[in-house]
Amino acid sequence: MKLLRSPPIEHSETDFKVAIVTGLSDPKSTQLSHDQHRFLDAMPIEERWKIRHNFPFLPTTESRRRPSIIWASWNNGWQFARARSNDYRNLSKPHWQALCDSTERLFLITGSCGYQLIDAMEACKNVPKVHVLALGPVRRGECRFEATKILGRRDWIARWFTPHCDRTVAGVGHLDYWNHDTVTGIAANWLLDKLSESSGPAVTFPQPV
Repeated sequence: MKLLRSPPIEHSETDFKVAIVTGLSDPKSTQLSHDQHRFLDAMPIEERWKIRHNFPFLPTTESRRRPSIIWASWNNGWQFARARSNDYRNLSKPHWQALCDSTERLFLITGSCGYQLIDAMEACKNVPKVHVLALGPVRRGECRFEATKILGRRDWIARWFTPHCDRTVAGVGHLDYWNHDTVTGIAANWLLDKLSESSGPAVTFPQPV
């Protein structure tokens, strides 16, 4: 949890923010993977609304390594196990608070145990309206934030934790969500639908390409 002990980043203020939250396969780096960057690129919103680092959103200088599946699973499992501890929540809170203070509506796209990690935001003050799109959700207990859950039919890991989801996608396993065109399309449409719910006449959004 070394990254969590660092001071939080100061985010620019925007009406909306969109962030990807997953476990850190490499605990020294918050860099998103190539597939995750492409996923964000496909979201039909302004670039200034997109957060280009994983939680805790600190721009790390450490190059993102590609750990083995076993080592990545160990790192993610450790974060999942610690996510409900008071120590983890207390260390996470300043990073979530900094994000909450910078926006009025927050859209979180979570992968795997990222759906559990967002619980630490509950202790923050002035939490904005939060929408969650959970891809292959892995968590214990209920999430108090509004959430749409997507499950791949070949994702036996998420199915064990969250058997009932809002939509299933054929041909998707636990590691396939970020590079699957159908999932990307679902996310883009979900985002536009949520944004349009409270958009005034002066607010326009780019159309999907």
